[in-house]
Amino acid sequence: MENKHIPVMMAPVMELLDIRPGCSYADLTAGDGGHTAGIASRLEAGRIIACDRDASALDRARANLSSYGGRITFIHGNFKTIFPVLERLKAGSLDGILVDLGISRYQLTTADRGFSIMNDGPLDMRMDRSEPESAADLVNRLSAVELEAILKDFGEER
Repeated sequence: MENKHIPVMMAPVMELLDIRPGCSYADLTAGDGGHTAGIASRLEAGRIIACDRDASALDRARANLSSYGGRITFIHGNFKTIFPVLERLKAGSLDGILVDLGISRYQLTTADRGFSIMNDGPLDMRMDRSEPESAADLVNRLSAVELEAILKDFGEER
């Protein structure tokens, strides 16, 4: 299940994180594990917390990173709410945190995720499919005024 995607900014990200062999890091938008693999390959005894709100991406990351054994703790969740999770894990202080904001190519090109404009699929658009409402649910439930506000406030539309 290896991911063929190689992060575009791998070298500068690794340089800025300044990975040290026995330290602890968090990749709070782990996706398929590209940057997490970059961190793990530079560690000898350190620890990585790999978090993503897309459970299917996290499953792919687990498979892609299986060779790194127990050095990686996988967390399904949103990076915005990670601090209580880190406390429960007794993660202590971290030496570096990576948050790669954006949407993945996999999410954009997989029709059933509902983000693609090139492939037919359901209007879903949930980063975390465990969330109760899809985009189709919102479109069918909200008023025209509420939808206009969402597009204006969050969609960068006039």
